[in-house]
Amino acid sequence: MLFNPASIAWNLWRSRRLSVDELQDLRNRKLRLMIRHAFERVPYYRALFTSAGLSPEDVQTTEDLKKIPVSAKEDLTAAGPDKFLAQGTDKGDCSFSRTSGSSGKPFSTYFNRRERMTRRLLGLRRLVDAGFRPWDRVCVMCDPGQLRSRRFRTRCLPATLPVEEQFARLRAMQPTVLLVWPTVLGLLLYYARRRSERFIRPRIVAVTGEECSDELRRTIESDLGAEVFSFYNAGEFGPIASECRAHQGLHVNADQMIVEFAPDAQADEPSDILITSLYSFTMPYIRYRIGDAGFLEEKQCPCGSCFPRLRLVEGRNNNIIHLPGERMFSASAVVSVVLRPFPTLRKFHLIQETADRLVLQAVFLEPPTAEILAYMQRRMFEYLGSGVKLDIAVVDSIDEERARKFGSFTSRLPNPISSIAGADTQR
Repeated sequence: MLFNPASIAWNLWRSRRLSVDELQDLRNRKLRLMIRHAFERVPYYRALFTSAGLSPEDVQTTEDLKKIPVSAKEDLTAAGPDKFLAQGTDKGDCSFSRTSGSSGKPFSTYFNRRERMTRRLLGLRRLVDAGFRPWDRVCVMCDPGQLRSRRFRTRCLPATLPVEEQFARLRAMQPTVLLVWPTVLGLLLYYARRRSERFIRPRIVAVTGEECSDELRRTIESDLGAEVFSFYNAGEFGPIASECRAHQGLHVNADQMIVEFAPDAQADEPSDILITSLYSFTMPYIRYRIGDAGFLEEKQCPCGSCFPRLRLVEGRNNNIIHLPGERMFSASAVVSVVLRPFPTLRKFHLIQETADRLVLQAVFLEPPTAEILAYMQRRMFEYLGSGVKLDIAVVDSIDEERARKFGSFTSRLPNPISSIAGADTQR
């Protein structure tokens, strides 16, 4: 398949203005290509379709997807990457994404140059829809892979730096657009209020990777004077959905993926989200249970877009690691960076038992060596500093219900910034 960035950009821009019927026709055509490709070149899906008595001719429209069994991260991990990578793929020519954030289930995804460009342009498209302009100063304080461009003034600021250093760098940078984990920004706002100092005044704040409570959203709007947008991403797919300026749900990138819901959901309850990628030919995802829950809005958005709107259902979670000496870190930022280099780590759950003691429950694909465990501890201490005890418990399994409710981190301590808006130190 030819790689033409200008053509990819044009098609992504044009598809935003398709009618409902035109969009559906596009999705059906892309789906037929993906299903045939997966059947012919991906051993995992060939075996899956055969076991269900299906051939590519049986899946012609998005409605026919229901015939295909659901796949989960555990299924693909058990099969091994050679089974769900397209045959003939040279990993050396591919980009590599490894998730290790909120789900607590690290996973690796490969994508070629065309797919990588599509991800980046999807990230740019949602920013343009939020009001981004080429002269904006953009700061990324989440996964830097979500937006990297030499064409625009974009800088990445590590979210694992001490809060005071993040604060100083942001004040010097004065970004007009900020992409950030909510807990990272919550800590910065808490720090600013405690010091009674002016902070930054971006036009746009895009929160991603975690739940952003209504209270925190209102605080961002009042303290920073910014318009707040929610972005929904996953390492397997890149940008999945994003909030438009009508602020009535997240528009799914329906020209590039199909969002369904698990057939085993109870009536009148949020359902597990299933996603089928329409552009990831290197490592196809078809009816993939991503681990989140939600539902689709029935009515069309006031903004006029025909892209369906998704509402996520997320639990409340104290996602702050609070250490002695008033040191505080976003748990999402820490685990996403610290645990990313461990390919044999299958699942994990980080628990803060006391102010100075953490326990990491870890499930490995193969028994870890003492060197691996020691390196894991060193990386954690590198980011959290001294005076912290970390116990690594190698276990056979992790409570799925707890992981679903709390994500990859649980704190036994009260949330130190549970009510930023009610902090006693006001600006």
